[in-house]
Amino acid sequence: MVKETDMAIKTVLFDMFNTLADPHTELEDKEAEAIGMSTSEWISYVWRPEVTKDRGTGRLKTEDEIMDRICSVLPFTITEEQRQAVMEAHRDRMYRCLTEIPADVLETIVKLKNMGLKIGLVSNADVIDIMGWPDSPLCPYFDDVIFSCNVGIEKPDTGIYEIALKNLGADPKETAFVGDGGGQEHMGAKALGMTTIWTEHLRLWDQETREHIQKYADFHVTDFTEIPRIISDSILSAGLLRDIDRYIERREKPVIIPDACASLSNDEWVYEEHPKEKLSFKHAKREEKLLSGSIPMHFLHAERKDTDDIEDRFKNREETFQEYLFRTIDRKGLDDVEVYKKANIDRRLFSKIKSNPEYKPSKATAVAFAIALKLNLDETNDLLRRAGMTLSGSERFDILIEYCIEKKIYDIFEVNYILARYKQPLLGAVA
Repeated sequence: MVKETDMAIKTVLFDMFNTLADPHTELEDKEAEAIGMSTSEWISYVWRPEVTKDRGTGRLKTEDEIMDRICSVLPFTITEEQRQAVMEAHRDRMYRCLTEIPADVLETIVKLKNMGLKIGLVSNADVIDIMGWPDSPLCPYFDDVIFSCNVGIEKPDTGIYEIALKNLGADPKETAFVGDGGGQEHMGAKALGMTTIWTEHLRLWDQETREHIQKYADFHVTDFTEIPRIISDSILSAGLLRDIDRYIERREKPVIIPDACASLSNDEWVYEEHPKEKLSFKHAKREEKLLSGSIPMHFLHAERKDTDDIEDRFKNREETFQEYLFRTIDRKGLDDVEVYKKANIDRRLFSKIKSNPEYKPSKATAVAFAIALKLNLDETNDLLRRAGMTLSGSERFDILIEYCIEKKIYDIFEVNYILARYKQPLLGAVA
């Protein structure tokens, strides 16, 4: 089902600024105002090549050294008060950049982790730029982080990518690099044989720059949430995707209800939980239609006769989701650690479920356990029913899960590749 080729992506490297994080350039006005400059003037000095090189390669190791270097190229001397004000404004802007991550970015990173991929960061940055990283909501999801100021190399030098690849144990042919295209970063990644993805969801370049980036970009996205689909396409075989498409097409065809059924009023339909019990009719009109053969039997739902009292129902209640889950784990001779790892479930969540007999999981969590336990469709629906859910032929997520179970695809990450390909919620939960 999964491609056995060098092109299957197993690792994704990301650029930081204007890719994962918004630098809030609109706040550069505050930095410029602090020293009485226009924003364009201030930027021209801060981004002088000789200044950015010293910052990005780590030659300037402190805030003060960076500020002193910037001041050295200004056309006039600023006061200590102005110096402190501009440094504080810059520090605050970059801290916000790393701690206020766009929701679609965070959602995408979590999806990629739930697909079992290694995630790395390769960013040109100075010591001020990275101060907020430990507090960033992105931080827990990255397996390796390379900031240029810590290694003395900037993109597009292939050396900085090679450090990340070595740390992650990754093959460049099985690695994708995602960036906004600044600093010719795709050129460096492409030189090593990586798949390159250019994103413009946070920054739009001028036409000349865009044409240059396009030379080295294998894919272009303006919607960041498209990235998991691109990764999935590199992993899943074309034959499998065609088979899934055909399966979805068959399952999503509308069911035409005969006119005889359509003529029934709402109160003539009685929904029943147990189809094997005796049919009872509320209206002679409906009974007449049934007996005359004008309504197919399978379009009618019987109602359960409410003969048991409430106390008897409680005495004879079914197992809860939690009880059924752990009985099934024991019946299959599995241990807890094996199950929650196969389900891509965090240990803390698993412990929470185990300690609470009345726990109500999300559908994705319940299905993850069904996949981990290799349940068939009937068993999966039995498990879901105990949490008040079922697989429905009307939902794309449910159809894909049914496909995986029917085809005995029980590797949680392969299931997630398929779900990601069709932009559905993934199974499991990253800590």
